[in-house]
Amino acid sequence: MIVFASPNVDVRITKIDLTFPAQQFSDTIVNPQPDTVFPKGSSIQLNEYSGINGRQRWVLKFTGVVVATGKSFTVAMNWDVV
Repeated sequence: MIVFASPNVDVRITKIDLTFPAQQFSDTIVNPQPDTVFPKGSSIQLNEYSGINGRQRWVLKFTGVVVATGKSFTVAMNWDVV
């Protein structure tokens, strides 16, 4: 499965942490080009993973900077696979 994200404002992403707590899996994706701007509504391909099945709950944590304000952010979200 290929995991995608889409920001609701223009951002620069420094890293993304993905975890699947039920199987103690974690992966950190560090952006090699942290000055790249991801425009609002763009589609960001995070990574490809195997073994993802329905009814799993993953946690994604995005760390970066909001372009308009220059403020750092960390946003965590649950991803319930259907």
